[in-house]
Amino acid sequence: MKNYNEEKRLEALRKYDIMGSGAEAQFDALTQLASYICETPVSLITLLDSDRQWFKSKVGTDLSESARSVSFCHYAIQQAEVYEVENMLKNELFKDNPFVVQEPKIRFYAGAPLQDGEGNNLGTLCVLDTVPKKLSDTQRKSLQVLAEQVMAQIELRKHQRNLKEEIELKTQKLRLHLQELEEAQKELDHQKHFLRKVIDTSPNLIYVKDKNGVFKMANHAVAELYNASTEEVEGKTDKDFNPHADEVEFFIQKDMEVIEKGKPTVPYEEKIEKNNSDYWFSTVKVPLRIDSETHVLGVSTDVTELKDLEQTLKIRNSELEEFLYNASHDLRGPVSSLLGIADLMEKEKDFQNLGLYGEMVGELARKLDHTLHKLLEVRKVTSKKLEPKTVDLEKTLVKWIKENYGYKKVTFDIDFSKATRLEVDEELFLLVIQKVMNNACTYHNTSHKSKEVKIYSGKSTTHFHIWIEDNGDGIEKEHLPRITQMFYKGTINSTGSGLGLYVGQKVMEQLNGYMSIHSIPTVGTTVELSFPLAKV
Repeated sequence: MKNYNEEKRLEALRKYDIMGSGAEAQFDALTQLASYICETPVSLITLLDSDRQWFKSKVGTDLSESARSVSFCHYAIQQAEVYEVENMLKNELFKDNPFVVQEPKIRFYAGAPLQDGEGNNLGTLCVLDTVPKKLSDTQRKSLQVLAEQVMAQIELRKHQRNLKEEIELKTQKLRLHLQELEEAQKELDHQKHFLRKVIDTSPNLIYVKDKNGVFKMANHAVAELYNASTEEVEGKTDKDFNPHADEVEFFIQKDMEVIEKGKPTVPYEEKIEKNNSDYWFSTVKVPLRIDSETHVLGVSTDVTELKDLEQTLKIRNSELEEFLYNASHDLRGPVSSLLGIADLMEKEKDFQNLGLYGEMVGELARKLDHTLHKLLEVRKVTSKKLEPKTVDLEKTLVKWIKENYGYKKVTFDIDFSKATRLEVDEELFLLVIQKVMNNACTYHNTSHKSKEVKIYSGKSTTHFHIWIEDNGDGIEKEHLPRITQMFYKGTINSTGSGLGLYVGQKVMEQLNGYMSIHSIPTVGTTVELSFPLAKV
């Protein structure tokens, strides 16, 4: 590997603060999948510091680490791609290695480097076996893809830790600020004008209430939240501006807790609804003595974006778990078939039949490669940054359909007279059209003389609609609710991967639109694609 810099690599590893951490389900799932796809009893996620090789996740071994001097991964991290040793006993580097000559007597090793964004190989996702072997091209490609997923999880873990530290740091600064305010209480009257300017420039909500919940002071952020001026807020209560009784009751409860106990609250979260949207705040309240009476000084920091990010991370982790489960399930069939054919080839005595077996192996390998391509397509769709532009259906879509489907002997009836222009990400738009068109042109009812596909458009008050209607076999009613699920096939005649409509559905979600499917068996299917209209 060019430009290998061990000192830089070790510094990068330290920044992730992952060495010695506990087991985590998202890493264990990837390790298990690697072992399954590569058909090895042992798989590891390894990270290498200056003198040891530590296992973040493991399958098939009780070891948690080993000396770097005897590790196979020491050589793998010096490579740019998968490093494979088919027979350790025939390799000069490893034939005397203690893990080779002694238990567990390793004979095979393949490791894909875990490379960060700056090109540092932190460790590997590796698979090992006690018998010599060689990975297929599909297995090598799968191992590399899984290693990229491991690195993505390591990056996500680091990002989550940084977010947590940032929140803790802000909370500490906020507590310090409140303590300073309380200590300066005696000088409040003399510094009122100056302090007012300071608090009104703060993006945080800063306010003082008396025991009846009346605002004695509120900064511009509070006034903006309630669509009022500071003069209009002061002298009134939350109830005068907030129509949600449950929110107001919660504010009162926290205020009274501070007044009665005479102690600050720990930071807590509270929700305020405004314009049909929920805003979340991290709030700290402290008692404030004014004219011998206890008031409440509150500071609330808007953490809505952090809450949204937290929810997004949960959704992404959930989608990843579902993705890995479904992917392993769909790959299991072709892998089992390959194993069966391999067993037959070992027993076959007639060499003339080996060619037939080779064709079967090739077909299964192509199916695996097609499935992996579709799975990577799903990942690309869900992570793409939207780039909206104006798409002229007459110029763009009609031309694209003729170029891509003109050879399929399909009769097209295209009518865009009611709506011709759409503001949308063109790449994703054409992708969802492709997925629906593939189905419309593929599944043909043989009782009809020809394949016919109608495509037309229209507008409602909120959406731009495109309908794609075919005269194919149709879909039975009981299959419709599940037809867009990953790997689901709605007919026994299906020759596809079961990912086309799933990808189409994910594209529509990415575009904030939706897909509706209506079908009558033996008559045909109509797919409605609804795209949100651009806000003027």
